[in-house]
Amino acid sequence: MNAARIIGATIGRKLGLIPQDRWVAVLQRAEPELVRRHGRGLEELIAVIESDADVFLELAGLLSVGETYFLRHNGHFDLVVERVASRIAKLGRDERVQIWSAGCSSGEEPYSIAIAIHARLGQEALSRVEIVGTDVDARAIAKAERASFTPWSFRGAPPWLLPTYFTRSDGSLVSLSHEGVRRAVRFERMPLASRAPMFAAGSLDVVLFRNVAIYLLDEARIELQTEMRRALCEGGLLIQGPSDPPPPGEHFALKPSDTTYCCFEAASGAAKAAGSRAVHRTSRRTPVHLADTVRPSALRLGRPAALTPTPPRVPTPVPIARPVVVTDRTAARIESALGRAERGDVDGALLELQLETEANDAEERQLRGKIFLAARRLPEAIDELRSAVFLDPSSILPRFWYASALHAARRARPATAQLRELLRRLEGHEDGALVEDGETSGADLLGSVRFLLEAYE
Repeated sequence: MNAARIIGATIGRKLGLIPQDRWVAVLQRAEPELVRRHGRGLEELIAVIESDADVFLELAGLLSVGETYFLRHNGHFDLVVERVASRIAKLGRDERVQIWSAGCSSGEEPYSIAIAIHARLGQEALSRVEIVGTDVDARAIAKAERASFTPWSFRGAPPWLLPTYFTRSDGSLVSLSHEGVRRAVRFERMPLASRAPMFAAGSLDVVLFRNVAIYLLDEARIELQTEMRRALCEGGLLIQGPSDPPPPGEHFALKPSDTTYCCFEAASGAAKAAGSRAVHRTSRRTPVHLADTVRPSALRLGRPAALTPTPPRVPTPVPIARPVVVTDRTAARIESALGRAERGDVDGALLELQLETEANDAEERQLRGKIFLAARRLPEAIDELRSAVFLDPSSILPRFWYASALHAARRARPATAQLRELLRRLEGHEDGALVEDGETSGADLLGSVRFLLEAYE
């Protein structure tokens, strides 16, 4: 067994991860940099990985997936806002709503939580919320603390997000400039299984544990979900990803108003007795006084936001735990398939939507292209989306995703040509008019096209 395989097996055993074949290649590619940083290659690092915590965390960080973007699975943020509003109404002035982003990667998720709260409830409410994001990857945590992101972190984000909360920085980077949002979030580098016991019993209001459980062995996952229940107050929320295994039924119940089948309430009387060392603190935070910003009208593309923190109605997907018809292509089923693709399971994503290789339907080609784009298989994404545009040249969305794939592949000339064509078409749309999917506003899409064009003009 070679050194990379031994190190991968050691990390997987200690973190409770499902073994993945890609780990060997990842570690072998990283070896030159490891030699430069530590003066030791993989063979020498085997001897210290279990005794040197810094080396262990660095190598474990290399194996993490880290796929994230702003307002991902945006219906979840409506549920968070609803919970925050109800909790603030019940807490004393010195108490804070506590939220844990478990597996926060480079910070888009915890910052999205803060942005959603600020956008819907305002700065005063946000000043009463504390969000901690934890991840094992030191590189991701460093990026999160810098709060500078590339345009890829904003794919699918509504156009109000950038001008309201971000400013351009060097090159193509975009920096979070809203001080209230930045102050609401702090980051820690630590494995989830080490951090969970450090929360006091009943101290958390929300845990976002999205697209992480799918990578854990059952025993490690259930142990962590049980520890999360201990840390959650009664009625607190555990929010997972569309394809994550559900938590133990004796500890959690599906939230009745949730139509994503991903949000679970801490069941009454299910918490373990508190026995862990608590490091939870509450502190009075002075509200940050900022110049008024333009409030976004919605957290969803093309949908008006409710004036109260009640989440908007969305199509009801088929629950993950129940039998499904493979031809079901509701928004939730498509989101589930894209989640699979992001984790590298392209074949599973294609099978879930029953997309055939030789399909000559523009909609199916577009879906195939989006799946390859989510998996960062850019040449295949470009081929599929080019075919979708050829089959339906008058439609807006296939061309938009084709331009997005070209942009992701850094093919500047064809990307610019497609974006300019989209700009010409969308500028003729009436205000509030929807494109062919019946949900996406042409005005919203126009904002995204203009944002992408800024990279080339």
